Amino acid sequence: MTRRRATAVCLAVLALAMVCSVLTVVVRVGRPLVGASPAEAISGGVLFNTSLLFVALGTLIVLRGAGHRIGWVLVGTGGVLAVETLASTVGTTYMYGQAVPLGQWAAWVDDFAWAPLLWGVWATLVLFPDGRVPGRFGRVVLAVATAVAGAIVVVLPFHSGMLVDYPTVASPVPPVPVLTPVAEVAAVPLQVATSVVFVLAASVTVLRYRASGPEQRAQLRWLGWYGVVLATSVLLSQAVGRGLITAAPWPDVVQIGTGLTLPLLPVVIAVAVLRYRLYDIDRLVSRTVSYALLTGAVVAVYVAVVAAASVLVPDAAGSLGVAAATLAAVSLVGPLRRRLQAVVDRRFDRERHEAHRAVAAYADRLRADPGRDTEAELLTVLDHAVAPTRAWLWRPAPAPVLPDQRSQPITTFVRNTPAGS
Repeated sequence: MTRRRATAVCLAVLALAMVCSVLTVVVRVGRPLVGASPAEAISGGVLFNTSLLFVALGTLIVLRGAGHRIGWVLVGTGGVLAVETLASTVGTTYMYGQAVPLGQWAAWVDDFAWAPLLWGVWATLVLFPDGRVPGRFGRVVLAVATAVAGAIVVVLPFHSGMLVDYPTVASPVPPVPVLTPVAEVAAVPLQVATSVVFVLAASVTVLRYRASGPEQRAQLRWLGWYGVVLATSVLLSQAVGRGLITAAPWPDVVQIGTGLTLPLLPVVIAVAVLRYRLYDIDRLVSRTVSYALLTGAVVAVYVAVVAAASVLVPDAAGSLGVAAATLAAVSLVGPLRRRLQAVVDRRFDRERHEAHRAVAAYADRLRADPGRDTEAELLTVLDHAVAPTRAWLWRPAPAPVLPDQRSQPITTFVRNTPAGS
């Protein structure tokens, strides 16, 4: 696929994710769920914008990583998650008695749309970090994952009666002579098979870790822990669904934990990209992370100031709160951006952070003693900061010389060895 076509596909999926996220917010704000548990509200609120994380990170990897498979898996997973989250929001709103267009059909879509979403997670566990399937066992696991996800998409839509995930909503699809009996028999085994595939995919990550060198082990360590957490959350979710865990508040805890595990996947991959400089996008991801943190912090300050103004000065809360919040947010943008960028660089982009420190230390020494001979020191700092293969240092001649002798290089530098000339 050409770069232009890849860019068009990624931008189309990103636009789809943004539209679905906006519609999800509109439905949630316009028709709040009456009777929904706090766990449903929290998990749904976390998931509604997770698709943007998947698509954005996948787009960066595709465009900067020469069409890397991991990037395409993340882009596809984000697109499916956007549709599934919107369908889940509309279907849940319909199930709780709210009038919403296409509510029954949205619940029907959500009843099986999670299968390709799980396939994206399985494929990421199998393919990360280099995008290649590790050996015969990895190919078998990926084939089994594809078969299970495909069977769910083909079979579950034709399940007759009430929907599996919406026990009070009837399926809008009429029975199909061949597929409906198969769906009645295979629905429960297919759901159990998803837990087995999670364990198998996590096993592929473990086996790849054991067969890798130190560098790839460091890259896989984060994803390995994520695979363990994800498999555990899925097993617990299956136990809650089968009635094996009923004592309060554990069902709600499991539901919230399961809702939080999926957004962790793009976060884990972003951490691996930043720490181990994968796909040559670490600098871009570093900026994205810092600006995302900055946006969240500024929004939090704005909301806090408006809320405080409404409590302290209720009569003039509107205009006074908005003005104070705007001033506070604007005044914090500059220093907060620098502070957050320094924290992100110190944590993930250590090489750049150390280069800045070396330059700052050299500038301090030069200000303290302007007359010192710093030619060799300057070239050493230059090598540490930008690592040039060759450098020349010019300075004015100490006494009047001929015009053709001015600005001649007095010091050359070839990699780590300064030499006079």
